[in-house]
Amino acid sequence: MLHKRIFAFFGAMIIVAALIMPLTASASEPFTTYTYSYNGVAKISPDAFYTLDVLDLKLSSPGAVYVDSNENIYIADTGNNAIVILDRDFSHLHTISGMLSRPSGVFATNDGDVYIADTDNNRILHLNSDYEFVRDIIPEHPTMLPDDYAFRPHSVVVDMAGRIYSVDRSEKMGVLQFNPAGEFTGFIGAQQVRANPIDLIWRVFSTPEQRARMLRHVPTEYNNIDIDERGFLYVTTDAISAIDLYWRMVNKIPESQFMPLKKLNPSGIDVLNRNGFFPPAGDIANPPSRNVDVSIRPDGIYSLLDNNRNKIFTYNDNGDLLHAFGTTGTQRGSFQDLISIAYKGDTLLALDGNNGSLTVFAPTQYGQKIFSAISSFNNLDYEQATRLWHEILSMNSNLDMAYLGIAQGNFFEGNYREAMNNFRMVNDVWEYSKAFRFYRNEVAARVLLLIPIAAGLFIFAAVRFYKFAGAVNGNIEMPESKVKRLGKQIMYSIHTCIHPLDGFWDIKREGRGSLPAAIIINMLALFAFIFSNVGGGYIYNPINIVSVNIINTVANFMLPVFLWCVANWCLTTLMDGEGTFKQVYITTAYSLTPLILILPAATILTYFLSLEEMFFPTFFMTIAYVWMAILVFLGMLTIHDYTFTKNIVVTILTLVGMAILMFIAMLFFDLFLKMITFFHNLYREWNFRT
Repeated sequence: MLHKRIFAFFGAMIIVAALIMPLTASASEPFTTYTYSYNGVAKISPDAFYTLDVLDLKLSSPGAVYVDSNENIYIADTGNNAIVILDRDFSHLHTISGMLSRPSGVFATNDGDVYIADTDNNRILHLNSDYEFVRDIIPEHPTMLPDDYAFRPHSVVVDMAGRIYSVDRSEKMGVLQFNPAGEFTGFIGAQQVRANPIDLIWRVFSTPEQRARMLRHVPTEYNNIDIDERGFLYVTTDAISAIDLYWRMVNKIPESQFMPLKKLNPSGIDVLNRNGFFPPAGDIANPPSRNVDVSIRPDGIYSLLDNNRNKIFTYNDNGDLLHAFGTTGTQRGSFQDLISIAYKGDTLLALDGNNGSLTVFAPTQYGQKIFSAISSFNNLDYEQATRLWHEILSMNSNLDMAYLGIAQGNFFEGNYREAMNNFRMVNDVWEYSKAFRFYRNEVAARVLLLIPIAAGLFIFAAVRFYKFAGAVNGNIEMPESKVKRLGKQIMYSIHTCIHPLDGFWDIKREGRGSLPAAIIINMLALFAFIFSNVGGGYIYNPINIVSVNIINTVANFMLPVFLWCVANWCLTTLMDGEGTFKQVYITTAYSLTPLILILPAATILTYFLSLEEMFFPTFFMTIAYVWMAILVFLGMLTIHDYTFTKNIVVTILTLVGMAILMFIAMLFFDLFLKMITFFHNLYREWNFRT
């Protein structure tokens, strides 16, 4: 009896599981939500939105969706020559038809007035809140427009002052602007173009017929427009060269000219923040995203529509990617031709141009926390924002934006040390530098009296060392001990830096230098070079030391020294040079002394400077390399007994010789690898046959 009850219990459990599992599977979304790390790696994250509903509105080739301040929804039903209006509960409210011809865009003011981009009627149609005709808005200005210009508005917005802005997809002069009276006042925000210098030179030598056939350098046209609550215009374009856009995305070069999204102030200047890991332009992939629409939330968050892959990318006001999602398909929550998006409160509406459906996405708990954290930060509630970001991290530890949000909260709360740690975790050098500057001021205030003491001790030690080096170098008598003699030969490099002609002459004629001393100086210079490459403060060198290839670093220093010595000796033996290979190497090694004196000190200095002050160590390092180059030049002049002019010629030829030697070495190495491969394949074939 008991075993029957047990079997019945497990049978019921299996039936319940069978009923639940299909429901769970059907509730899962067809898309994957992700963000990008600092290195461009896609990181899967929890879904920020889920599919709340899909409305089949029987639309024909719809053009755009817009939501007004009352959360009424306006859809440009282009194929049916109508504007469909829904209330906030998605019930049908009104349909505007009978006077339109393929409308592409729509906008409604807070007063209820409706502006329609009536594309094939070549006008912007203005209706009042009762949907009655008010006026036609048409650009009429003979001095600002071409004679053959035909106005075909694609989208329209109106600012708080009543100014009207429209995008014409066939127009490359920028956004059309009308005053509240509907009079055309000109274009704003035209894309700046830069002609290829080679093309400009070629045009100079071309005939008028050839110039007429050449590709004209014209601005890029915009394809859509939106406006935020402060009156800034967000415009998108999909006419940027795919190569230009992809190259700048990968290399993190946010040049406004090549970016598909711009934020225009009233003067038409692009003021969009592009301070995230990558510019706000969609996927880091080739081909890049085709950005055709943008929608803005009141908290500065905006979403960008990628029509290439039917995806939506959401950014904050700083340009940080919060999340990306979307996919192509026929499942609920996927798209066949995503063409327009609009925010309705916290929900996101997505319009499919292929099947005319309107998908309603609602934020998940994860997505809502992100929006709430950003809103709290904007409202100066840093404690609440930091708490929310910590909760978000517990849901998604891969979200770099959470560390950034926590760091920003730490910064504004005055916890600069913690802010530095969190900014460092997301490789935000600029923000780290700001926090470091404040933290440095705090530390400096605590040790204010020690700063002049430390500076005085450093100056005193430098002066004493210089006097000691002068005393040692002034003592001409060579001591009996080999160790003391070697130390004196190494110390003589200081004298050579200050008096190069005398110093190199003494090294050549009087034995003040030696090969062991030169090797030690060379090694010390190598260590200084390695330290400058892998050491220094985080601001100066944000690359983790583990990711640095020490072998490559050593080769980058030693290979030029070796090639210089070989090429110079080979040339000078043919051009009456008096120096031997040994003397060439000793002179070159002694010329590296400025690197030993300056590079470590400049690298240590980077631990105490902010990003704006990093010019100083860079300047000192540049002096070290220039000083070294001058010493090498004067050293070769001395040991080969050349005239100044002849030494310049030999120096240039030596650099050419270094390039030739490098080329020959690469050819030899390639041939060697091919030989190894040949014998390896021969050995495998022999083994196979035997």
